[in-house]
Amino acid sequence: MIFQTFDTVQDFVGESVRLMLDICNGEEYRYLALAGGKTPVPVYRQFGKEIQDPSIIFLYQVDERYVPLYHVDANACMIYKQLVKEHEGAWADVYFFDTNQPIRGSLLEYRHALARVPDMRFDLMILGVGTDGHIASLFPYSSQLHDMDHTVMHTTTAHHFVHNRLTLGPQVILQAKKILVLLQGEEKQPVYVELQAPTKRSDAFPAHLVQSHPDVTVHYVI
Repeated sequence: MIFQTFDTVQDFVGESVRLMLDICNGEEYRYLALAGGKTPVPVYRQFGKEIQDPSIIFLYQVDERYVPLYHVDANACMIYKQLVKEHEGAWADVYFFDTNQPIRGSLLEYRHALARVPDMRFDLMILGVGTDGHIASLFPYSSQLHDMDHTVMHTTTAHHFVHNRLTLGPQVILQAKKILVLLQGEEKQPVYVELQAPTKRSDAFPAHLVQSHPDVTVHYVI
């Protein structure tokens, strides 16, 4: 794992965008899986301004809260406003969990969308990490942490304001060619330290699942 600490948000955003642009260089299709939350907001916004050819890029989301698609708390809403809208209609394609239908139908539809990703290997997987160590919507001590058979899954949490979640499974996350972890804020410093010097098991701190991945970069700014 490569760890980079930044003194300013501007540097944090700049280096994260540079990494994304490097991956999207060339003429071949690129497949990106995008995390939700607040931390990636300025990164996606700047990436949208700098990307030269969105027509080669397929955008997917890593996970979603089970709220209406354009609800203020929906990850899809954030990704659309900060990135997709900048080049609306120009992307190769954009896929969101359809939370306007029942959970089972939404998962089935998204699983079919994932079939477009060659060998189910994203070129870049962007992840955040919660203060409890969760990644995507894979939470501590969840049985889904050990489920390597399902590409998408329904998870639940009692510790966050939206109980039902839809998420990529561990298998898809770990198959990505490159993983970029974005962390911001003093409350994430213990997370950053734990990633550098693990003291917890992966069932207690799901972010440790990526420790076995050969190409992970972690960007942190206070």
